Amino acid sequence: MVCENALKEIVVLYRAVGKPEISSKNRFEASVIASEDIIQAITSCNQLDGCYGRFEELLINDSELRADQEIAIGDSVFLCWALSTNGTPPIYKDFHSMFNSRKTLFKGKTIEEFFIAKDDLLVLKGSGDKKANCLKAICELISLLSEAAHYHDEKSQADTYRLVFVTNTNSNNGYHPVLLETKFTEVDLTEEQPDLTTLREIISADKLNQSHAEEKICMFRLCLAEVVESTPSGKATFSHVLDNWAELLQNYKKSFDVYLSGFSFSKLRNDLAKTEVDIAHSLSRVLSDITGKLFSIPISFVALLSMTKLNTVPENVVFVIGTMLVSLIVSGLVRNQLLLKNNIDSSTKLIFEQFEFKKDDYPEELKKCLENAKSTIDKQSRLLGITLHSARVVGWCVTLIATAVFNFKFSG
Repeated sequence: MVCENALKEIVVLYRAVGKPEISSKNRFEASVIASEDIIQAITSCNQLDGCYGRFEELLINDSELRADQEIAIGDSVFLCWALSTNGTPPIYKDFHSMFNSRKTLFKGKTIEEFFIAKDDLLVLKGSGDKKANCLKAICELISLLSEAAHYHDEKSQADTYRLVFVTNTNSNNGYHPVLLETKFTEVDLTEEQPDLTTLREIISADKLNQSHAEEKICMFRLCLAEVVESTPSGKATFSHVLDNWAELLQNYKKSFDVYLSGFSFSKLRNDLAKTEVDIAHSLSRVLSDITGKLFSIPISFVALLSMTKLNTVPENVVFVIGTMLVSLIVSGLVRNQLLLKNNIDSSTKLIFEQFEFKKDDYPEELKKCLENAKSTIDKQSRLLGITLHSARVVGWCVTLIATAVFNFKFSG
């Protein structure tokens, strides 16, 4: 018979005979009048393997029960049941006895099934009351903390973990260790069950090397160390951590939110600076791409001086047509760059709208960075527009002057 069934059968017997006290020798005795339930419980337990426990004494009407004898309803029954010495199935007088027998609990190895006689508490897989669920959560907490710790004495012979968290202080000593011994008592099981969701996420993120995983576990260690170091004199450290677990998580979340805000601020500021540089570079290229071609304008003005040396009408007509072609080319190039500038302006507007979307949530320093970036880009864009329009006007001035000189020379 498997342990789970053996545990239930022995508990049924224990309850049927009136829940007697379990002695220090791990035995319980009872004198009862046989009922149908008692007879069935005795029969079932008599069939158990000796490794699960045994009847040390079983008297029916003051005589030993014979192998061929059946117990009748109304018989006087005295029994002494000796519990298994190896704790299988796990039946204990009280939680204190369980903690003394199962030291592995202090290292996070929980018990799925057990019976506590004092509380008449039977815990099977998938069931359990507040204390049982709290015990399971505390064991998982210890297991998770052992993964979060910098190091511990898992390989030592100690009954508990002695988890060490190394913290950095502003003192001259710099780093110093904080010790957490994972020992708890029944009193800790009456407290609120610790919420392990956050710690599970931290450990999982660290194992998977997710974004900010290192920062998460470092901040948790710091918050835990603060709680450990605030333990009042005479109180168990781990009990103090359990009592302040909710506050510890709140402090961790606040600290991590502050970090994320700083990280987001830094990232956003860098993104804004990069965007400003990219846009400024794009605007400067609009002009630099045609700078060489715009040199044709001053060259054309210099060429106007030679127009006075042209005597015939055809020579002057060809010259005026030449200046007109230069003006058309310059005007076309400038118009094309103006269209490119307009496209850059439209893209810039869309980009800055993304930054403006959560502007109210930005700190003042970031708001100033955003306004300065917008102002700088606007000034550069306006200056570029003025320069391009001026180049276009000056380009046509060459043609106008050449035409005016032609009219002056041949109008009379």
